[in-house]
Amino acid sequence: MATNPERLIHAQIPLLSGKDKETTALALLRFEMRKTRLQFRRVFEAREALEDKTEPPKTSEDFMNAQAMLFADIHFLLVCLKKLDSILHKMQKYFPEDSKLLELRARYGRVFDLCGDIRDDLEHIEDRPGRGVTDLGSTFGPVFQINGKELQIDYQFQATIEAFYSELQLHYDSILTERRKTAGETHSWFKNVVRIPEIRNDKDGSL
Repeated sequence: MATNPERLIHAQIPLLSGKDKETTALALLRFEMRKTRLQFRRVFEAREALEDKTEPPKTSEDFMNAQAMLFADIHFLLVCLKKLDSILHKMQKYFPEDSKLLELRARYGRVFDLCGDIRDDLEHIEDRPGRGVTDLGSTFGPVFQINGKELQIDYQFQATIEAFYSELQLHYDSILTERRKTAGETHSWFKNVVRIPEIRNDKDGSL
């Protein structure tokens, strides 16, 4: 029996229908982190293939393809990283008084801002006057450079992002848990204080 591809894809993504925007933010954070981890792995694998001395690209075309794959994976990694930052901004908007969210943005903000700047450079190369398309970026080991900016994409950098994610998702989950607890207590109080009269159907008062 043929499988509907669209239905198959949807089955793999966490179902968000019916959830409020605050809860959806946590589900999206976890989903985007999956994509980020996959992109880190793709970047490391693409770089190893490009720098492999035992089996290097055989032709200039092979080398250009391997280089293009590495740059494409770096680009999408930066997109994923900025998506994590965007979700943090949303969480701050939903809970503006939460000091931990503010502290996380202050601590990791420079990293995400740099990722955003480099992503923008990659996406708008043709818009930079006088530079044309000659400055596509360059790599030297784990360091990616473009337009005077550089980012070291290595296992230590991935560990930094993992630490950020771990702190954020644990803390935000605790915020939602506390909110549910408070909402439950409010609902219980409302039920005890507000007495809803019974609705009777017949003249004799029976239900």
